[in-house]
Amino acid sequence: MRNSFFGTKGFYVRDKGFFDYKEKGGEHDPIPVPDNAPKPERASKWQRFFKAVRSRNPADLPMSPLDAHHACVHCQIGNIAYRLGRSLEFDPKTEQFKDREANHYLKRNYRKGFEVPNLA
Repeated sequence: MRNSFFGTKGFYVRDKGFFDYKEKGGEHDPIPVPDNAPKPERASKWQRFFKAVRSRNPADLPMSPLDAHHACVHCQIGNIAYRLGRSLEFDPKTEQFKDREANHYLKRNYRKGFEVPNLA
């Protein structure tokens, strides 16, 4: 199984390359990557993570912590909407739903002594 990313002009399959869209049933033509395109680092996510921890250099991270947070929030919002079985309105500034029931899913109930402090 491979990751696929779809755009308006084509799609990308990890370790296979870029392809354009064709009519149904047609073959997909590969889109060549320009020679001057930067090559991605061929390290595992753990190697990149430990490199950033050791260097303490944010530039060694594949993305900023804020970008990672935004990517995860979208998945969580989708899961909560699925669990509730309806569409939800989310306020990105407060990071809260406009629905009191949905807000209960934003944080779990922790066992006594294992609570996560509310820092913000």
